[in-house]
Amino acid sequence: MSYESARDLPSFLKAEQAIALLRLAPSKRAEAKAIKQGMKELQELVEDFYSLLSDKHWILHDHLSLTVVKAILAEAPADADRAEAMLIDHYRDDQQLASMLLPLRPCPMW
Repeated sequence: MSYESARDLPSFLKAEQAIALLRLAPSKRAEAKAIKQGMKELQELVEDFYSLLSDKHWILHDHLSLTVVKAILAEAPADADRAEAMLIDHYRDDQQLASMLLPLRPCPMW
C-alpha cells in the first residue's frame, strides 16, 4: 500500500489518536504538545528522506538510525548521489553491519 505522506501511515494515525486522548487530561497537555511536535519533526524527516532518495529505491526502516538520516539530509539536502554514497558508507561500517546481523543470529542456518 502506498501513502501520500508519512502522516498517513497506520502508526502515525494510531499515535495521533493516542495524543488526542492524552490531551483530554489537563495535566498531560504539555506532554501531548511535545509528542505532537516530535511527530511533526519525524514526519518531515521521513518525507525529506523519500524526496531525496526514493528515486534511488532507498527505504527508511526502523533499524536505520535517525541520527544518521538527519546527518545525511543536513550534509546533502539536494544531492541524491552524495546522500546515497553516505548511506552506503554507513552500511559498510563493520560495527553497523554487525549490529544489523544480530537479529539474524537466532535463525537456524539451512
